[in-house]
Amino acid sequence: MHLRFFGTSSAVPTLNRNTSSCALMTDENRVWLFDCGEGTQRQFLAYPAFRWEQIDVIFITHLHGDHIYGLFGLLSSMALFRSTLPDGGGRVELVGPKGIKDLIDHVGRETEMRLTFPLAIHELGEQPEVLTVADGPLQLPLRDGYSVKAFPIPHRLRSYGFVVESRPKPGDFDVKKANALGVPFGPMWGKLKPDQVLGPATSKKLCFLGDCTDGAVAFEGATFAHELADKARSHGHSTARMAGAFAKRIGAQLLVLNHFRSAPHEAQAECPGTRVLAVRDGEDVSF
Repeated sequence: MHLRFFGTSSAVPTLNRNTSSCALMTDENRVWLFDCGEGTQRQFLAYPAFRWEQIDVIFITHLHGDHIYGLFGLLSSMALFRSTLPDGGGRVELVGPKGIKDLIDHVGRETEMRLTFPLAIHELGEQPEVLTVADGPLQLPLRDGYSVKAFPIPHRLRSYGFVVESRPKPGDFDVKKANALGVPFGPMWGKLKPDQVLGPATSKKLCFLGDCTDGAVAFEGATFAHELADKARSHGHSTARMAGAFAKRIGAQLLVLNHFRSAPHEAQAECPGTRVLAVRDGEDVSF
């Protein structure tokens, strides 16, 4: 998996950091965008990583402005850049909380936004949802073998986290298991059944939390310093220390912090076995 961060600031942009947005580049060179703060499309130009027609899924965690105000301009620009492509470059899926469809419909109507591609809007409910239903309303173009699960997380507005998991890969060949079966080294090893000699299957898992107050790879907002923990909770956000404790709780190998105002160095003390990164705009993270 490969991530590029286009906005890592909290609430408002700064001279060096934009509001929230991050892109996951899949193995098929498709792009899944997580959140779209104001100015996100400008960041695409500042930190080029893909073409407009590669975007086929947009996930919105919640409807606070620093996570969604850039969506309307992005959709309009996508319509222009994809207008010469067959079927507008294909269907785009938009996944977000209840209310996002009314918001898109209203802005589109009042601003005469004309999309040149099919846009399918999926509104999430109160319960966790697996977004890989074969023939249901939440079918997504998961051609790379990824699965996605959406689940409610605590914040002031209705908000969701997303877990993206890659297709499981077979485990490594276990020589000890083959020898224990009494099969000598050579061509006969190739005739053994996989469940006899392969180790456990493995997959990569990305947990994207956005704004939450209780906070594989996990990346999460770390908006407040820990001495302001009560304020963080009252605003529906986390401190770096809270994010670190969450990473330890789920056994994350990598914790990526964004959406912060203060230095998030306190996270590492809470999860000494986890690699911790505090990303800036334009940075890439591969795992």
